[in-house]
Amino acid sequence: MLLGSLACGFEPPARDDYELYAALLSQVPDRKERLLIGQETIGAPDSASPMSCPTVTAEIKESLTSVLRANIGLRRSPLTLEHQIPTERPYALLTTDQTDTWRRLRFQPHLPLDGRPADAPDPFPESHLITLGDILYNGDRSVALVYSVDTCGSLCGTSGWHLFRRQRGGWNSVPGLDCQAVH
Repeated sequence: MLLGSLACGFEPPARDDYELYAALLSQVPDRKERLLIGQETIGAPDSASPMSCPTVTAEIKESLTSVLRANIGLRRSPLTLEHQIPTERPYALLTTDQTDTWRRLRFQPHLPLDGRPADAPDPFPESHLITLGDILYNGDRSVALVYSVDTCGSLCGTSGWHLFRRQRGGWNSVPGLDCQAVH
């Protein structure tokens, strides 16, 4: 697993992390509903190397290389996010149990849920669940790479890498890293 906090000592998400997550979430289409975000971050699957993306230009490859080199050999574990993402959009952080409930209601709607009556209202009626990956930074923290998953059903969603560069005090998406998988 590539992403997460250092296993040798817990390091909570920093302000930079939350600002970068806000920049990533600003790219999520506005579906006129609150964003559901998994509270626990994830690592990227080993098969999802950003260097294997189909449209990696020389400039992007240089940025990716600087980030990946700065993170070689680091053992990672998930971070637990707090409600500190600076965004105007309403959002809820879901615990692992809540994300499991959301998934079961969409993936296996015919199965009973922990004794819930079949006609009980859906506690999370939102159509999408976003899971954020831990952030990889280059050595001077001017370039960042993050993996995310946007799930809307058992055969509905996207996942992929997002590259950001710090410019004028904020994080800006770097265009040209076409690395999304549709599932």
